[in-house]
Amino acid sequence: CADELQIHVSTLRYRLDRLKELFQIDWEEPEARFGLELALRLRSYIKSS
Repeated sequence: CADELQIHVSTLRYRLDRLKELFQIDWEEPEARFGLELALRLRSYIKSS
């Protein structure tokens, strides 16, 4: 994921922790991980169009 976003791994971890705090997202839940993956794929698709 960090490579896709072109950020350092520690930055990604910080941002995920911050999202967890702000929105009470549990990254252990499959639905939460799916949502993140879907968002990244959509971002990549839109960026390449």
